[in-house]
Amino acid sequence: MIRRSTLLPAILIIVSVAAAAPSFKPTQDGAKTAVTSKTLACAGAEVEYEGVRFTCDPALAAEVRAEIFAASPLLSKADKPDYVAPERVSFTFDGPQTRRRVETYFGPPQITVARLEGFAQAHALEPDYVSNFQARAAEIKKLLADRPKSFKDGVPFLPYVEGAQEFQKHISYFNFRNGKAVAFVTHFSSEPSLITN
Repeated sequence: MIRRSTLLPAILIIVSVAAAAPSFKPTQDGAKTAVTSKTLACAGAEVEYEGVRFTCDPALAAEVRAEIFAASPLLSKADKPDYVAPERVSFTFDGPQTRRRVETYFGPPQITVARLEGFAQAHALEPDYVSNFQARAAEIKKLLADRPKSFKDGVPFLPYVEGAQEFQKHISYFNFRNGKAVAFVTHFSSEPSLITN
């Protein structure tokens, strides 16, 4: 169940390694395609789309928009890995509560699920990015097994974010049906800045 957070100045990050993720349908030429989005009521019931299922708390949002995004692969070796992502199913939460808060962070709250191997495929053009990704994925798997209570250099995180974690608070671990996760509150910054609401 998703619960409303009272800590607005930061971002709740959920990092997970799932044993099963949705299967995506390629087009005839083998390219991935986006599936039309579907809007679902967030009424304390189970929400399901393309093999991903969770309970949606109406205290968080009135509705959830479920959709599949096509892969956004690295297009040039000279590019940074920002916005590079595999094909993924995404749930975007909407309603009066989220609209009031949308200006306090990167955008509306989302849950996104992707296949782990998809990240390496999306970065395949640059072998250094692939090896960095594989090292980060190994770090995440280790932390999910060891469950440390604090981190020297931030919680390992996917996808790539251009910025550093200013802090990590409320670190908690949990299991779900097909995987494990770590949740924490943080603030990403690429330069010195005040943490505000």
